[in-house]
Amino acid sequence: MSETMVGDFLDYAPLPARPVDDIAPPAQAPGEVPTVTRRGVTFVYGPEADAEAFLDALPVPGIALDATQVAARPGRPPVTGRPPATMLDQSAAALLDASATVLDASGAPASFDPGATMLDGPPPEVPTRPDQGRDFDPNATMMDQGAGRQVDPNATVFDQGAGRPVDLNATMMDQGGARPAGPPATMLDQGGPAGPSGPAAVSVLLVGAPHTGQRRFARMIAGIVGDGLLHVTDAEELRGLALERLATLFDQPGSVQLLERLDAAVLDAQDPRVFLRTLRTVRARARTPMITTCDPRSFRRFAREYPELERTFRVFHLPELRDVEERTTLLRVLADERRASLDTVAWDTAREDLTRLRGPGDLTGARLVEAYLDRAYQRALGRGGGARDRVVLQAQDFAGVPETIEPALRPAGDVDGYLETLHQMIGLEEVKAEVDRLAAEADEPVNLVFEGPPGTGKATVAGIIGGVFGVLGVLPSGHLIQCRPEHLLGRDGLETELRTAAMVQQAEGGVLLVQQAERLTPEAVAELFRGFREHPYQLVLAGRDLGDFLRANPDIEATFLKLDFAPPTDRELVQLFTRLAEAKLYVVEEELRVELMTRIATAREAEDGDFAYGRTIHRWFDETVARQARRLAGLVGADAMTAARLTSRDLPESGLERILGELNQTLRAEPEH
Repeated sequence: MSETMVGDFLDYAPLPARPVDDIAPPAQAPGEVPTVTRRGVTFVYGPEADAEAFLDALPVPGIALDATQVAARPGRPPVTGRPPATMLDQSAAALLDASATVLDASGAPASFDPGATMLDGPPPEVPTRPDQGRDFDPNATMMDQGAGRQVDPNATVFDQGAGRPVDLNATMMDQGGARPAGPPATMLDQGGPAGPSGPAAVSVLLVGAPHTGQRRFARMIAGIVGDGLLHVTDAEELRGLALERLATLFDQPGSVQLLERLDAAVLDAQDPRVFLRTLRTVRARARTPMITTCDPRSFRRFAREYPELERTFRVFHLPELRDVEERTTLLRVLADERRASLDTVAWDTAREDLTRLRGPGDLTGARLVEAYLDRAYQRALGRGGGARDRVVLQAQDFAGVPETIEPALRPAGDVDGYLETLHQMIGLEEVKAEVDRLAAEADEPVNLVFEGPPGTGKATVAGIIGGVFGVLGVLPSGHLIQCRPEHLLGRDGLETELRTAAMVQQAEGGVLLVQQAERLTPEAVAELFRGFREHPYQLVLAGRDLGDFLRANPDIEATFLKLDFAPPTDRELVQLFTRLAEAKLYVVEEELRVELMTRIATAREAEDGDFAYGRTIHRWFDETVARQARRLAGLVGADAMTAARLTSRDLPESGLERILGELNQTLRAEPEH
């Protein structure tokens, strides 16, 4: 068929009434959960909470006419108030009567008063002398008596301006709310609304585990109650701030505020009750909408101890995103946002994979589904799986993706791969033999103690053991979570308990490695042991010298298997440097090896705590490659052999060389006399 015939055929071929690319995927496929879309953002929610009804119930910001009137948007009831007192107010109301009705105090439409002045309202009968029309006090000024009431000659205009009894010992800010002031109270506790009167801005509390759609749902809320933008503040930024500063942050002008991890902010506060009272008081009269997030476990505790919190915030419970229906729905939403589609076989594969995946460590909820999709998406791009402007994902794109996310899903034969990685490590012969024994005999998780200086491979071995136990089915997932005591310890026992429990929950089904374990407190140790019952996991306690810690915790010494990580020798460290170079296709000169041996011996003898064996060698290698690249950048005609050779000149400067270099620069910078 000639090109002309093909062109004629296509020109006269029937076209569908609507282009295929314009046809959106079905709103809800069989076996999926509901979704809601606002401003182009789609949110997946479960049956426990109706997100669409929650969003529809949010107040829509109106157009303020004066201090007591708000013109509501069409379709929403107007806010009632007194009739406009000025001509300017009535003119604005008349102009806006298409979308709002101005009501008087009784609820009836307010009529226009042509006798009102621009500023003062209806003109009163003006007396000819100051003493006409009311009792005149010659000792008082006109401002003191301007309200037509009994005068207190000892009070100022500010004290009497609200028409209430005066407390001479209170300040203006204490009594600014037009109500009796309490002497112990501050402006924060009793002050009136900061700004024009009217309903306070909306406050929303999103309750959910990490990665369950907090940011996505917050953006949807911000598009309804604000301009769609979010000003994000993390709990860490509130640590140590004074109450006055906190009060400012809780009602900051501008975009909708998102305070993440409210539970962490409360626990970090010096007095949690004062923190929550300040938050509640400010939000009761706030002008800027605020959204906060909270962990479900902490929210249950807050709801018991501070029930008034639920009266201040509109609470919405986020979906857990653990069910396969929720995950499948989210996968469709994320794929559509990436202009991607799954064929029928790929959907069957994805549903099976999302059923198997548990979500190791912090890779849970929406983050787990997103990681699963993105790895398949990259494979599809690599093979050219696009159809016009959409990428079509096939079953082959998802093959092996769950196993890369969760080691426990790998076949049993992968144990050899983990053990091969172990035996490629330098030194640690006794550790290697013990891990081989555990791989052959262990039928349940074995808690371990790793003792040795930093940089001796403790984290690497812990990850290998987790992978081996995951493949063998001893651990449900086998992932590794690392932390230090500062991640577990809080200001008091309760905060330590909550922090430790959260870390244990991340390690559920895998390995939790606690570095510098000698600094753990008894409360943290007790919570780590309690986690064995609530969230089964394997615990590895690591440190330089754990003798005193083990004697103080005899249960750990009696039940944990202890492995000693001996420091590698100087020759082993040079061997590690050479292996790193060979893996990057570099050649190490003999002169560099000799210089490296000398530097290692010097650094080891210094005992200043900076030398971390394998970790230091990795850093030295990276700096050596960078210095070699800078050296070759100014070299003309360098061949491939020269570019692949590392010399002693490329090693990073030693401490003495660095001092001499700085001294030389100082001398050059001094002016000549």
